Amino acid sequence: MKTLLLIFSHTEANPVVARHWPWYRKSGMDIVGVGSTNGNCIWPQYGLLDQIKIGSEGAPSGAHYIHRFLNTLSYCLSNYSWLEYDSFCFIEYDGIFLKPLPEIAPNTFVTKKNGGASDGFLGSFFVHTPWIMDRQMGHIILDYGQRMYKHGLHERGFLDRWFGLMIDLYKLNWSDLGRDVFSENTLDTPHLIQMGRDAAKRGVFYIHGIKTQKQLEAVTGAIQ
Repeated sequence: MKTLLLIFSHTEANPVVARHWPWYRKSGMDIVGVGSTNGNCIWPQYGLLDQIKIGSEGAPSGAHYIHRFLNTLSYCLSNYSWLEYDSFCFIEYDGIFLKPLPEIAPNTFVTKKNGGASDGFLGSFFVHTPWIMDRQMGHIILDYGQRMYKHGLHERGFLDRWFGLMIDLYKLNWSDLGRDVFSENTLDTPHLIQMGRDAAKRGVFYIHGIKTQKQLEAVTGAIQ
């Protein structure tokens, strides 16, 4: 199965993207950068298959971020120049790969469960990147996601919680990456950095939540 990596970013994250580029490439996948129509995302050219601009930066409504993902997924499924790719892996700019993406199960939404219910949200849990799906599952998620968007079910624009709600509502076939991935919103304390280092030494293939040079060096230093 050949998987395409798509990275969501924004203009202010350009320095992070530049630092993380060698780590994105450790995924073993071709890379597409997903920027915005009113921003100026800069993508290194080596190893970059393509760059697309979908949605806008600074949109006032949380629903915008859900709409951006749905439009990106629709583009993936309808772009004839990407027909050689059987599946898609979506991440945000603050994730890195330590080794290639493992094989994924067919017709399964593969992701990382990272927490339970919270006040102000409808879903019983939420999932962090990576968000991985083959084409068959991609069409299912697009269909369910468009239904949810139409009826105002956008979980305040938080994609991780929106996916959790989708799984709840539609009993979506999904698989948890568990200890193969380490994810926090940001590794901004010594404790979380140490947890990230321990995960890297344990052999996870992906770590999410790295936003600074110091965090990157501290976590990846455990395996260099």
